[in-house]
Amino acid sequence: MSFMKKRSETWPKEDLHPFLYTHCWWHLALLYTESRNFEPALAIFDERLWPEGPEGVAQGGDPQVQLNALNLLWRLETRQQAEAAEPRWRRVLQGCKGLSLPKDGSKGTLQHCDLLLDILLIRGLCVGAMEDAKPLDELLTAVNKHSEEMAAGPGGAGGRAEAYRDIAQSVADLFRSDLASAETAEKRSKARNCILELKPHWGCLGGSEEQRGILLEAVKGPVVCGNPQEEGSSNGGCYLL
Repeated sequence: MSFMKKRSETWPKEDLHPFLYTHCWWHLALLYTESRNFEPALAIFDERLWPEGPEGVAQGGDPQVQLNALNLLWRLETRQQAEAAEPRWRRVLQGCKGLSLPKDGSKGTLQHCDLLLDILLIRGLCVGAMEDAKPLDELLTAVNKHSEEMAAGPGGAGGRAEAYRDIAQSVADLFRSDLASAETAEKRSKARNCILELKPHWGCLGGSEEQRGILLEAVKGPVVCGNPQEEGSSNGGCYLL
């Protein structure tokens, strides 16, 4: 933690590409999150990853900036920070419209270049599914169509297309907020098992192993590192709750 905080002095926004700038800060925010020190993690989100207003919208025009922001929100919600995460999910998803998500009232989808971002967008849309499930269901339909197109070409070789499709559906089944209570437990159990069985294929989504750690936490529980009261605590004390 101390090393990363010191290095953050070398991450000036004006000198770095938006992806690299937000990705560096994402790593530090992730350390805070895994240490259950949520206040500085949320401050990094609001000040660095996705500021409110025009600054955040402009910065979020890069799909990898969207990926960093959505990834951190997923980690926060996994650690019982849903109340803090919810308005930030909405802020990011609103900023994604017309870029990686269709604008309100528009048909189709604008994303599939980054399969991991697809999964993160699905996770974000699960939050508001109880109010409006249409955006989530439309993206799942688009993912199924894209997986069929992948399967017909070399991009879907080795089960990549099927793994992408099944991970997307399982994430939706695990997190969507509009599930009837009678089917929630069984559906979520099946979803966790499916994601875990597909672990050898998680790499098909792209991104780094650390970025894909959201999937491990989805089935195993959140990673906790060190002592939240000690910034200098070693990350060697990481474990799954």
